[in-house]
Amino acid sequence: MITLLRNSPLLLMFLLLAGGRSFAGMVDEEKALLDEFAFLVEEDIVYTAAKHEQDIGESPSAITVITREQIENTYCTDIVCLLRGVPEMMVMRIRPMFASVGARALTDEAGEKVLLLIDGMEMNNEIFGTILWLALPVHLEDIERIEVIRGPGSALYGANAHSAVVSIFTRRKTENLAEVFTGCGEHGRTSLHGRVGYQAGKWKFQLSGGVDYAYRWRNQEWIEKLGSPATDPLERDTARVMLRAEYESSAGRTSAMAGLVTAEGPIHSIIGAAGMHDAIFTHFAATHSNDWLKGQLSFNGMSLTATNDTRDNRDEYTDIRFADTKMGEAVTDMPLFGATLDADMQLNWSAFEGNMIVIGGGYRWTGVFSDVMNPRNNYQHRVGAYLHYEQRLGKQLILTSGIRFDINTLTPFTVSPRLAGVWRFAEDQHLRLAFGQAFRKPSFFNAQVHLGDIRAEPAFPEVEDFMARAIGNSELENESMTSLEAGYRGRFFDEQLSAEAVAFYNRYRDTITFHADFQERMGVPDLLTSSARFENTGRDVDSVGGAVSATLTLWEQLRVNANYSYRYSFYASDPSGLAAEQQDEKGDRFPHEPAHLANLNLQYVPEKGLRLGVGVHAASSWEVAARTRTLFDVRELIEVPERVFTSAFVAWKLDFGNRWVEIGVRAYNLLHEPFVDYPVVIHANRTFIGGETLARRIFLFARGAI
Repeated sequence: MITLLRNSPLLLMFLLLAGGRSFAGMVDEEKALLDEFAFLVEEDIVYTAAKHEQDIGESPSAITVITREQIENTYCTDIVCLLRGVPEMMVMRIRPMFASVGARALTDEAGEKVLLLIDGMEMNNEIFGTILWLALPVHLEDIERIEVIRGPGSALYGANAHSAVVSIFTRRKTENLAEVFTGCGEHGRTSLHGRVGYQAGKWKFQLSGGVDYAYRWRNQEWIEKLGSPATDPLERDTARVMLRAEYESSAGRTSAMAGLVTAEGPIHSIIGAAGMHDAIFTHFAATHSNDWLKGQLSFNGMSLTATNDTRDNRDEYTDIRFADTKMGEAVTDMPLFGATLDADMQLNWSAFEGNMIVIGGGYRWTGVFSDVMNPRNNYQHRVGAYLHYEQRLGKQLILTSGIRFDINTLTPFTVSPRLAGVWRFAEDQHLRLAFGQAFRKPSFFNAQVHLGDIRAEPAFPEVEDFMARAIGNSELENESMTSLEAGYRGRFFDEQLSAEAVAFYNRYRDTITFHADFQERMGVPDLLTSSARFENTGRDVDSVGGAVSATLTLWEQLRVNANYSYRYSFYASDPSGLAAEQQDEKGDRFPHEPAHLANLNLQYVPEKGLRLGVGVHAASSWEVAARTRTLFDVRELIEVPERVFTSAFVAWKLDFGNRWVEIGVRAYNLLHEPFVDYPVVIHANRTFIGGETLARRIFLFARGAI
């Protein structure tokens, strides 16, 4: 049995992460190991929702699993594409190197309300609050599975686990083999990635790395039609390397991971188009875990130059304008350096049969440094502690309760409670009722970033003082979300068919939005009485909705998955900002999200030979509130039309013992159906965001083990 586990590193990882005994409370150790092994080989086993392994039907949260098999057999070439197919998830590919990801409702252009974990290490960017999904230290070839909690997660994970938690588990490789992935496609897209593993006794080593490059983001004809000199010639240019070492002993598993990513390309901020140049991201994590304890120490570092003008021939300074009035100039390029240090500890304990207690906490220090910010140096501290308690009552009922306490140097003491009950009313049939609260802490950008190095026009000498007050707002509160949720999950026909249904009611309060309130005096802006900064006002929204999904597996080769999501959001108080100017009132529908989302996927995936699949994504129309010229202009409503597009893949796999090779094609938007994730917004400097993305992406690839 032990030999079997040693040859299955992913299973052993899950056993160590569990940190506690199974609910069955087995006395005999070998029987317990066998029970855990049988438990973990199933596809429907999750960890993220309760920080220990459990059957997906017993999860206290709505959760979706993307397995290794699904990752291998997909038309997607990045993580963002995979998340687009998850029920209730909203994805907007806004800029070549930037995507916004949210869940259920209130997903905005920044995508700030989702927490991303890679092997337990938080990957959210503390400066902007966003996630750089296209500059992560992992390739799809490095990922074993992805678990997506749809709904609040702050009771376990604290700040930023607001609307969803995406947890990525990387692959553990023990065979002394190398795997290679390479591909090329339309518009200069090239990709190369390799992985090699080596095992020597109790030591395991793994090295992976690669590059991704593409030189064009939009259709050239469409760019010429717009007549913009800012053509986004570079879609992305990234390189990554990651080294992992693990040591197993009777005391548990100790591992260390170090990674480096370089990236360049057009990105986005909530105040407009931006560019990322000479970016270097460093990652380090050291973890120790055994049957009752897990501790992790991690570090994230970032060095880059951000620019608000993506042209190669950009000027050193950019105009500060209100409408057609020039008030001054701000430096165009902003060098930034950030560092984050995390320390986390978790204890798992089972006091008696059917009982599980998880206690944990952590500390985070973050610093941001830039010579063009005012002040130049900013620091934040975060401390959190949580208690998670589960009790099984008989064989049918599991009750879950939890609470977390968080405090930081920016916002007040925050409490995140959680309650859930799961009733197993029949074999493989579960009903869930859950309540939870979550929050998002304001980012540095929201609260503390002010621009320095300002050149004022003679008619506006006060612009320097105005910019020292603009953008960041140190008086911001946490964004909050309260959720009530009911769910069903069942399996039928010897688990060939699985079905899920979820209904939710969410209350979003203190949502942070950017407000530009310019007062005029004698026809010109009065900067002494004007303001332009982030506020906790204008978007108190209630949302109701839900999702249904089903997966049918036939002959262990043919898999059909379909899901549909709906949400109806409305203002819970009289709105301010753009909504007020559009005469919206309390009770009116919140228009800035599609009400309907749907996905259909069909896969034929035998162990070898021909593999193929097709997927359809659809979304209803919605509206975006965008500034069409400068940061300080009033936002305008722009409609995003409904979209329906089809993607597909086909591949052929040959096995040669321990070696194998696969050659195939991944086609995104195969039928060349134009679709829009975000509307066209052209700024005063002729840079633009949104619009028709690359209408079709054909990507040829080869992968194999040698």
